[in-house]
Amino acid sequence: MNLRKLIMPGHIKLGSSNEPDPDPLPYLVVSNEMKRQDMAKPYDPKKSVWVPTDNGQGFVEGLLDSETGGKSIVMVGHEKKTFKPDQVGQVNPPKFEKCEDMANLTYLNDASVFNNLKTRFQAKLIYTYSGLFCVVVNPYKSYVSQGKVKVESIDDNEELEYTFSAFDIIGFSERETWECFMLTAAVMSMGEMKFKQKGRDDQAEPDGFDIRQ
Repeated sequence: MNLRKLIMPGHIKLGSSNEPDPDPLPYLVVSNEMKRQDMAKPYDPKKSVWVPTDNGQGFVEGLLDSETGGKSIVMVGHEKKTFKPDQVGQVNPPKFEKCEDMANLTYLNDASVFNNLKTRFQAKLIYTYSGLFCVVVNPYKSYVSQGKVKVESIDDNEELEYTFSAFDIIGFSERETWECFMLTAAVMSMGEMKFKQKGRDDQAEPDGFDIRQ
C-alpha cells in the first residue's frame, strides 16, 4: 500500500466542481473580533440582571436598582419595573459570552442559558455543550467533523511529507510506518473511551465502546 496516495481527512472535495470544503473554523470557534466586541459590552457584576419580557416569551437585560419588601426594582431601558426576586437572574461576565460549554457558566439560570444559545446561533455557532451533552440549535445545519481547518504558515501536505521522510531516515519500512499511524489512531480513539464498573468487581470495562475497533 502506498501511503503517500492516501486521501487524508480534511481533503474531501465537493461536487463535480472539485472545490475544497469551506473552512469550518468560523462555525466552531468564537473569533477574536467577536471576543473583543463581547468584552466591550457594559457590565456591572452586582447590578446586571435578566428579567422576563412583558409578554413572558423571553428575557431582557436590565440593571438592578433596589430590593425592598420582597420585590426587586429593575431599570429596563429608561423605565423602572417591579419583579419578584425569583424572576430576576444574574448576568454572566462578558468573558462567558458565547461560551462553548455552558457547564462553565457562573450563573446557570434560564435566561443565561437561552441567551448563550441565542448569541451562538446568531454567530453561526450552532453547537454548544452542556457538560457531556451537545445542544444543537439548528439540526438542519450539517455538522463539520472532518472539514479542512487552515492554520496560517502550516502546510498539511508538507508536514506529512516531513513525517514520511523522518520514518525513512530512521529506517522504518512502509509496513512499520503504517503500523505507527494505526497505533496513533488507536491511542487517540482510546482517549474518547468511557468506562463503567464491571458488575461487582473492582475492575472497569468500556461503556458503549466496541473494543474490537
